[in-house]
Amino acid sequence: MYTAYWAAVAASAALSLLALRAGLRRAGFPQRTFACLAVLSVLLGALGARAYYLLAHDVVRGFSGSLPALLTAKPYELAMGGALLGVLAALPVTARLTRCAAGPLADALAPAGLLMIALARAAECLADFGWGRVIGTEALRRIPFGVQDAFGEWHCAVFWLEALCALGVLLAVLHRGEGRFSLALLMWAATQIVCESLRAETLRWGFVRVQQVQCAVMMLCVLMLRTGRRRGHVPAGAWAAFAFGAAAVVLMEFALDKSDWPHVLCYAVMALASAAMAAAVHAARPGKGEVCARCGG
Repeated sequence: MYTAYWAAVAASAALSLLALRAGLRRAGFPQRTFACLAVLSVLLGALGARAYYLLAHDVVRGFSGSLPALLTAKPYELAMGGALLGVLAALPVTARLTRCAAGPLADALAPAGLLMIALARAAECLADFGWGRVIGTEALRRIPFGVQDAFGEWHCAVFWLEALCALGVLLAVLHRGEGRFSLALLMWAATQIVCESLRAETLRWGFVRVQQVQCAVMMLCVLMLRTGRRRGHVPAGAWAAFAFGAAAVVLMEFALDKSDWPHVLCYAVMALASAAMAAAVHAARPGKGEVCARCGG
């Protein structure tokens, strides 16, 4: 049933690995670094996508009587958040095995990673998931705004929005140098907070969307990393803005689930809050001439 989807994912992975090879070559990494990172990224990414789903869906919510299969052909039983964590885990392991710097390696990986996310999201047009709510406006009941289910109902094509967001982040960071990976992770997580909320089917604990929380945590990690590199003044305003934005996202999620507030208003506020969180983290980077704890001068 999902043959076309998996073929598209395989083709996406091949193109992304070619982009990774070109990026590592431009950054001056040897061929063995590419080979190691490519193998680990594929293996740990696939393992992470499945393990994440099992932990968040089966383990936390309780097993249904039998142990779930480690392998699955159903795309909706995998999690993009887990695949991302798997690739992130591949970075320090590769750096350790090949004795190279993890920071530059991550910066070289960023464009290929974003390309893979964009292509994988686009491939969801070949599967029956990645949808949003039922579209009520007749004018929007068409491709690319919507997608039809087996019963003829039109749903928001959230996967196209996610693909466009990943491509937008890719274009924004493509020509940046040092710090490209953290900026890419920050921007993608901010967009994914909104996209994850738009999805009709996702990993949820009540009204809490698991991968949405993961995105906020990743943004928080970037904030902690950036403020930890500064000596002297700590940007308390950045922390306050981030906390305020996170609280606004939580409030909007609660409103979407428990109130009759207009959905357009809730999503607009959520998008602004996510953008504010990203801006706060970005503003917390060490300024020019400021002492950096990493380089010591």
